Amino acid sequence: MPFFKNQDINYFYKIEGEGFPFLFIHGLGGSIEANKYIIENLEGVQKIYVDMRGHGRTYPLGLKKYLNFEQFSEDVYNLINYLNIKKIIVGGISMGSAVSIRFALKFPWLIEGLILIRPA
Repeated sequence: MPFFKNQDINYFYKIEGEGFPFLFIHGLGGSIEANKYIIENLEGVQKIYVDMRGHGRTYPLGLKKYLNFEQFSEDVYNLINYLNIKKIIVGGISMGSAVSIRFALKFPWLIEGLILIRPA
C-alpha cells in the first residue's frame, strides 16, 4: 500500500492508469473508495486518489487545528511534490471540490484544470 509521510501523518494514496495526472479528492467523511467510481472509467488520465487527513486509511489524525481547507490544500501540494508532478488536473466532490479550489488559488502554476462536483 502506498503511503507518503507529511507532518508525521501517513497519507494513503493510489495511482491508476496512464496519461495526464488527475487528482480526485473525496468528500467530507469519505475516502478513496467512497467516490472512486466517479472517475475510475476515465481513459487517457493517470488517476490519483488520496485519503485526506482524518479520513480513510490516512493516520494518525494529527492536530485538530489543521483540519481545514488551507492545510488540506498544503497536504495536496505535498503529495503532488512528492510524486514530482509539474502540472495536474485537480478535482473532487463536495469537500474535495473546496480543497481543489483552495489548492488552485494557492498554487495556480500547477493547475491544468479543475473538475468540481457539488462544491462545498
